[in-house]
Amino acid sequence: MAADGGYHYPLIVEGKWDLDDATFFRNKLQIYFQSKKKSNGGECIVEYDDPVSNQAVVRFVSDEIRSLVLEKKTHQIDLQKKGIINLTVRLPSETAVGKDEAGATQTPDQNDKEMPAPPMLLMQ
Repeated sequence: MAADGGYHYPLIVEGKWDLDDATFFRNKLQIYFQSKKKSNGGECIVEYDDPVSNQAVVRFVSDEIRSLVLEKKTHQIDLQKKGIINLTVRLPSETAVGKDEAGATQTPDQNDKEMPAPPMLLMQ
């Protein structure tokens, strides 16, 4: 899912949730991170496209909201009968080459390639 509507401030969310309930848990993440009371969050979207992963991306509309979520020490989602899921939130890895702040893939421009120096001509 692309970052649409100005959701340019991503966070990585990791936890040990039941992979069989991916859609259910995606919805729980959305509700949790939209709640200022629960997560210090706000307007956001959740990207959880890999149902065999315990990692999701939450994209916020502002850096301020993202910073408030990062400042909160603990993040937990209570799934009632299924227990409490502890979440880890962090900024995307800076080693994720090819992604800009908005998460859009950058493609190298032909003009960005380093050109070899022209050969020097020797005059006699």
